[in-house]
Amino acid sequence: MSGTRRLSRADRQVLRESQKEAVGSAVMSGVCDNYLAAFAIFLNASAQQVGWVVAVPQLLGAWAQLLSVWVARRGVRRRLLTVCGAAFQSVTIAVLMALCARTIDHTILVLIVTAMLFQAGGHFVQPQWRSVMVMLVPIERRGRYFAHRARISAIASFAALAAGGLLLHVAKLLDSTAVGFAALFACALFGRIASVRLLLRLPDVEVEPQAHAKSPFAGAGREIRRTLEHLEYRRFIVFVAMMHGAVAVSGPFFSVHMLRNLGFSYVEFMSNLAASLIMQLLTLSSWGYISDHLGNRSVLITTAFIIPTLPMLWIFSDNYWYLLAVQGLSGLAWGGFALSSTNYLYDLRPPGSELAIFSAVHAVTSGLAIFAGAALGGALAAHLPADINLGGMDISFAKPLYGVFACSALLRLSVVLWFAPRVAEIRLSSSATINEVMIRMARINPVTGVVMDIIGAVRKRR
Repeated sequence: MSGTRRLSRADRQVLRESQKEAVGSAVMSGVCDNYLAAFAIFLNASAQQVGWVVAVPQLLGAWAQLLSVWVARRGVRRRLLTVCGAAFQSVTIAVLMALCARTIDHTILVLIVTAMLFQAGGHFVQPQWRSVMVMLVPIERRGRYFAHRARISAIASFAALAAGGLLLHVAKLLDSTAVGFAALFACALFGRIASVRLLLRLPDVEVEPQAHAKSPFAGAGREIRRTLEHLEYRRFIVFVAMMHGAVAVSGPFFSVHMLRNLGFSYVEFMSNLAASLIMQLLTLSSWGYISDHLGNRSVLITTAFIIPTLPMLWIFSDNYWYLLAVQGLSGLAWGGFALSSTNYLYDLRPPGSELAIFSAVHAVTSGLAIFAGAALGGALAAHLPADINLGGMDISFAKPLYGVFACSALLRLSVVLWFAPRVAEIRLSSSATINEVMIRMARINPVTGVVMDIIGAVRKRR
């Protein structure tokens, strides 16, 4: 390919080390993202408090992206910002380890604040790391490189998830659950420290200073206004934010339902989470193939109509194997939705717009919606009665959180019904119907997706 930019030996080394850094980061996220709610439950947090632990940090994290952009635009080097944010996360993980001793007053409040700071550190890193990598990786190689890095991250995250469930199960059998959580967070801390050491080797990229800037958007206000004037972009970020908010109404409480209401062991809890992740891994290539050939809109709408059914399916049965199947369907739907919504969003991005600011605005919008959704879900979990009368029709919920699940499902469906008629395919000249996507997906099973990855890898080597 004549237009391909040749990478220097130093750049190739940086990219290889970035693949290694993905392992450390994924181990940290595999532990903290999946087991923080379980840790809150272990500390006897109420359902409403678990909602705060999961959702409130997202709000602060989104604003941390804006802070990161503002600091960078004042001339601070991106590598320094990236390393500082990652190192700060290491400190917050150490605090989580200290909480395992259960000797600190107001434990749940400290946990919520620590989770907020943990998310803030991670979000502070994102715009700077992403900007460095976009500059470093040639555009014609980005698809292959980031796909490979995503696979490495997914495998490491799954390994951390599985090992964490087994570790906690054994610790509980030995009546040492607190020690199990401490060991789990120690693994996350080790992963983040290894990640920080590798991030230190990133190229030292400097942003043009704007010392007169008084807001995160300084110097880019005109660009942001031009972007938000784009009807399709404005409509889409509202849709994604509203969907995230509707999901957050019930999202934090599935862990409470499994561990407290259904009495799942930590191995059963881990297996339930893993079922969704495994299905995402197995079907991601298939969704990518369909998106490339039939358009992102088709995948987006198809999966968006599946997502409202997911919380309702939890109401029909408490059977462990049934819920594993529900989680498999969840992984299928969310894998396609995440891929197509990300692709669609970047298709909408105006050429030449600054990626860091673009991502930060989107993150803040979704963070606000997640905060509002979780607050609503927490209020419903605390006050929604088990028996409701709607126009003479009596509705009874067998489990305390079933009403929250039903409300989330209705909100998700309302968002999809509003958005579906208003979205247009912007990359392909024509788009497929939902029926065509489902038929194509039925022909490409999960094993086929893995085989396609292997064949693609062999062809690239040749």
